[in-house]
Amino acid sequence: MADLEIPAFKNYREQKEQSSENSELAPSILRGIKTPPPSVVSSYDKKESTKTQASTHFLEKEPVMPAYQGGKIKSVKIKPMDKNLFFDGTNMTIKTFIRRYEDAVDTDGASERDLDKQIVPFIIGADLKEEVEEMSGYEDRNWEVLKRQLLNRFGSSLALVKYTRQDLKDLIKAQSDNGGIKTLEDFKMFRSKYENITHYLRRMGYVTNLEDFRENLLETLSPELEVTITRELIRDNKMLVSKDGGDILPDTATLFTYIHREVQTASVMERRKNIKKGINPAKTAQPAPTKPPANPEKAMEEITKTLANWNVQKKPTTFYQSSHVLTP
Repeated sequence: MADLEIPAFKNYREQKEQSSENSELAPSILRGIKTPPPSVVSSYDKKESTKTQASTHFLEKEPVMPAYQGGKIKSVKIKPMDKNLFFDGTNMTIKTFIRRYEDAVDTDGASERDLDKQIVPFIIGADLKEEVEEMSGYEDRNWEVLKRQLLNRFGSSLALVKYTRQDLKDLIKAQSDNGGIKTLEDFKMFRSKYENITHYLRRMGYVTNLEDFRENLLETLSPELEVTITRELIRDNKMLVSKDGGDILPDTATLFTYIHREVQTASVMERRKNIKKGINPAKTAQPAPTKPPANPEKAMEEITKTLANWNVQKKPTTFYQSSHVLTP
């Protein structure tokens, strides 16, 4: 067993030799490929071209524009459904215009290049058009760059605050000062404004839960409607109870449901009452009394003439005439 020997692994050496053979063959293959000689520009040609450029006076140079590159890429004409889509610097914010413009382009199936290329017709005013055309994003046909330049030029550095918590407090106070919600129309108007403000506050991060404002809803109701809503909530066991035994209003959706049901009922009853008021006077209507004539003598004379004319017209004619009567 001591005499056994393991032969050395010689594959690496063979592979090396093979690679060396390949390396020896490679130059022979490359020798058969003829490469063109590098172009040589003589110093004389360079001097002549420089001399020609220098000899042209700048006043004698003709205006030059880059060659037209259109027609290679098929464009899609942007045709927005809103025919009044334009920007003149004052009619809307630049963010609103860009959003509507991009929506129109997306509907037509246009590309970002079409966005950049066709924006000028939607700009009103020669000065604004020229200013947009001079932006690098427009010249390079790069919509994202142009959009950023438009925002920096016409946009505001700070976003405009649309609503605050104070706006919600003012809405509730104004509704309460006017006597509270009484009719269906009052409720619809208040609900629309209330939801706009609360959803904006949550979307902007001012609040995290819309239910924080439900305690103020009962303050906007008229005293009679507040009593009715509270009674209905207690009867239907919708009022929640806190750990210390206090009352907690249900969620906002439930409150709106009960308020809408009550004002809808009141609206139906009011409409039926108005219908009854409109029908009853018609049933018991009496003929209007005739006014006495201002001049009795003149009235009697007119009546006498009328009766005389009537008797003449209605007097029957006799069949026998005087010429037909036999004399004895």
